[in-house]
Amino acid sequence: MRKAPLTVGVVGGGFTGAAAAIACVAQFDRPFHLVVVEPSVSLGRGVAYGAYHPLHLLNVRTRDLSVRANQPGDFLNWAFRQLDQGENHAGLHEGLAHTFLPRQLFGEYVRERFFAAVEARPDVELRIINAVATGCIGADGPFTLHFDRREPLQVDIVLLATAYGVPVSTSTGALAPFDQLVPDRLANAKSIALIGSGLTMVDVLLSARRDGFQGKATVISRRGQLPRPHAAKGVVPQEIGLPRSKRVSGLTSAIAIACAAAEAHGTPWQAIINGLRFLDARHLAGLVRRRASSLPAPCPALVGPASPSLAP
Repeated sequence: MRKAPLTVGVVGGGFTGAAAAIACVAQFDRPFHLVVVEPSVSLGRGVAYGAYHPLHLLNVRTRDLSVRANQPGDFLNWAFRQLDQGENHAGLHEGLAHTFLPRQLFGEYVRERFFAAVEARPDVELRIINAVATGCIGADGPFTLHFDRREPLQVDIVLLATAYGVPVSTSTGALAPFDQLVPDRLANAKSIALIGSGLTMVDVLLSARRDGFQGKATVISRRGQLPRPHAAKGVVPQEIGLPRSKRVSGLTSAIAIACAAAEAHGTPWQAIINGLRFLDARHLAGLVRRRASSLPAPCPALVGPASPSLAP
């Protein structure tokens, strides 16, 4: 008797969920049902790339972003095609590679790549559920996903891709990243508190200023660090040699030392990390595979038996 196709449930339709779904489509060599649970209509964008203001920029250069693991420059080539009108200007392509494009544009790229991947596999049946997943129950068999406004659904595999976690209402007035405030409320506010000091904080603060906020902003950060500038144009990233050790701790120590040395010579540490994207990639991948069994916990995206809740 022929087995029924596998059903894969991806909880979350932002960047993490879209990337997980694309990976499943690329890796599974047999027909399967793909279920994506996403309460909003912005599939592929999520919180990170669905920001409402077009001036919210990425913090990674165009050349270093791709949702396709085997095509490192895919976002650059996609963005280039949006701008170039068939003239194939090499200078435009090179210039675009070093830019920081809007987050919204990257979200559109992810969404387009997601649907293109599914369309290329006619043996994959896609189903999108516009609801909030509230729980996942399962043990040694199919998992049951529970939702806020529809009947439960059984799936064989669950991938959690909730990124910022499940939205939880609060009575304290705190907002989730990129939640919108009424402009009048911002304009009349004397002070605001921003929890976190990364790029999202900068985007939110600039948006508040644009909306008329002129009061005092207090930034609360666990480490007290502000976003760092990227390497200036013309700064050549230092090349570092990865140790041939089989110990993950040795690899991370070498990277930390190289970053500290780079900063001491005026090169931001991000340049070192960017240099690792393709430097000794095969060695790094092999090292991770060999040591995977010794890591303290499995990948958190895969739900194991008896996961009673999706709460972070």
